[in-house]
Amino acid sequence: MTIALDDLPILVYSVHTETIFTLPAYRRNQFTAVLEDSGPDAEYVIVGGDFNTVNRADVAQLEEILGNGRFVRASAESGFSLIKYGLEVETDHIFSKGLLPQSAGKMTDATASDHLPIWVTLSLP
Repeated sequence: MTIALDDLPILVYSVHTETIFTLPAYRRNQFTAVLEDSGPDAEYVIVGGDFNTVNRADVAQLEEILGNGRFVRASAESGFSLIKYGLEVETDHIFSKGLLPQSAGKMTDATASDHLPIWVTLSLP
């Protein structure tokens, strides 16, 4: 979906990737599908959602794949968004391309989901 902010087109994706119970290649394919769909010419892009990353290696791989398309993890300072079996997990992320992260966080008192909502503030360069 493309939204317009003062006539500035911003391509926006909401994702929910496969869980860890599927082959890792399936999740990688979903990450790369966003890169392929947005293409190298899209100047401003926001990608957010549940990426089902369960450990630091998963997050690093996600950052590497999307980083190849010039995306930065704008929500890096949000921290964990899920507590599962007593473990704090960074499963939800927001990435941006062409927009600069200014701040990030999460709503710690939300109860509508087992995930805590995360947010970012972005600006033009």
